[in-house]
Amino acid sequence: IVAALAREGIAAHSRCAEGPDYTGVWVPGDAQAAGGRARERKIASIGVHVSRGVSTHGFAVNVTNDLAPFTWIVACGLPDVEMTSLAHELPPERIPDPAGLRERVARCFCEAHGRRMHTISPVDLDLPADLAHDGAPAVAPLQGAPA
Repeated sequence: IVAALAREGIAAHSRCAEGPDYTGVWVPGDAQAAGGRARERKIASIGVHVSRGVSTHGFAVNVTNDLAPFTWIVACGLPDVEMTSLAHELPPERIPDPAGLRERVARCFCEAHGRRMHTISPVDLDLPADLAHDGAPAVAPLQGAPA
């Protein structure tokens, strides 16, 4: 995620060294806006859920979503966390491309894990129409495939 955001021109980083509460991807804060103290903003969340011995996991990158609902909750259980999005972090003249970011994240994931991408269509996956998202091809790493 960090590498894909870098290709978008966003300097992002992990804060995992600060403990599990800081899991996710963060962007530096603006020291001027925070009264001289930089307040980092969270742009992507990573999660794991275990139920009945089965784990599910995933991540979400905020691209163009409305950030207002995050102000109504204690996001990530951290009272001072501020959420952000690609749209908020990019210069106003740049319009985020969710499909392009999705592909960049998939490519960067494959590069980081020594895999190569294999594009499959929603039809190949036999997905119901409501799960096929925007009709864009799904991208999956091939296990054991050379990079």
